[in-house]
Amino acid sequence: MDKPIVLIAVDDKGARRRIAELLHAQGDDVLDAAGRSEVMACVHERAPDLVIVGSFRDAAWDALEVAREVRKTDRMLPVIMVSRRSTEDLAIAAVKAGITDYFKPPISFDELTASISGCLADFALGMRSASLTMSEPDVTEKTCWISIH
Repeated sequence: MDKPIVLIAVDDKGARRRIAELLHAQGDDVLDAAGRSEVMACVHERAPDLVIVGSFRDAAWDALEVAREVRKTDRMLPVIMVSRRSTEDLAIAAVKAGITDYFKPPISFDELTASISGCLADFALGMRSASLTMSEPDVTEKTCWISIH
């Protein structure tokens, strides 16, 4: 089985490094992106299994907008958000943007690891299910060709 590929798109270099170290320790392959265009290039070219977006600065990075762009490309791709700020409005916006899970500092690496593992397992299960669905013959379609005269 291939190692999962996780894209880390967090505006804080130190946070990206710490999350990358955690993922490497679990045996995941890690992609690193510092800007919106890099994120989308990685999503298109490398097809990650999970995206972690984050904002630790107020105006420099809009993690929700990045998540929305990722969602336009792939509705099934899990997206975890880490953010320095946490408000009810942000939580609602995160749900509307299709965020799979949400963390605010201090981040519990045990909880983050559990979330990542769960997201990767669910994504892999969804991909296998989609693959099986696409490869199964459509019995309904075949019966449409049978006509009785």
